[in-house]
Amino acid sequence: MPFETWAYRPPYVPAETFIPVVPDHGGHVEPVLFVSPVSRAPAELPPQRRPVLDHPGGFRLLTAVELQVAGKPPMSSALATFVETIALTAMTAPAHHLTLEFDGGEAGRQHVCRTLPLTFRW
Repeated sequence: MPFETWAYRPPYVPAETFIPVVPDHGGHVEPVLFVSPVSRAPAELPPQRRPVLDHPGGFRLLTAVELQVAGKPPMSSALATFVETIALTAMTAPAHHLTLEFDGGEAGRQHVCRTLPLTFRW
């Protein structure tokens, strides 16, 4: 990985397994970054490890992630690496908000959660 992580070992994963977490060294006002231990798309996993691929809402593929961060905090080097290497857009906004886009937003629909700063677009 191109950045430092620490091993999060929750009780629900096997003892030899962990979830890499990117540390926050500078007190940044950013989300906690977890690194997926799976390096392949779920559809490419062997059948015995493959999760359900057909979502009841018809979503097939996460195509964009937009992260809005309140204020103008400095961006950590780890978040900057995420922004450069995946389809993540990070921007300053009046309030924290996360938007997840599926299938390129082809259906032209969205759902804004009332209790979470979260929007789904498809």
